[in-house]
Amino acid sequence: MSEEVLLEMPENIVSTTAEDLRAQMKNALQDDPPSLVLDMDKTKYVDSMGIGVLIAAFNSCRKKQVEFKVINVDKEILELFTTMRLDQHFSVQSKA
Repeated sequence: MSEEVLLEMPENIVSTTAEDLRAQMKNALQDDPPSLVLDMDKTKYVDSMGIGVLIAAFNSCRKKQVEFKVINVDKEILELFTTMRLDQHFSVQSKA
């Protein structure tokens, strides 16, 4: 059984980083880990493409029955996730 996969997210999850992030997440899911954890400690901004990447990753995890979590989310991004009700679909943890 493989280990939980932790991916550090970039400062901006936007259209210019979307393809690279998609590839990273797809690669991370190849070994069917028990969970995929996205560490957003350094992330300051997420645009609509970034939201799309996160939702696509969540959907891929759900299909494979892999737990999907987002951790160390800053206050503004947490508010965005809450407004979009993303926190009702997957685990979102704010910075301590």
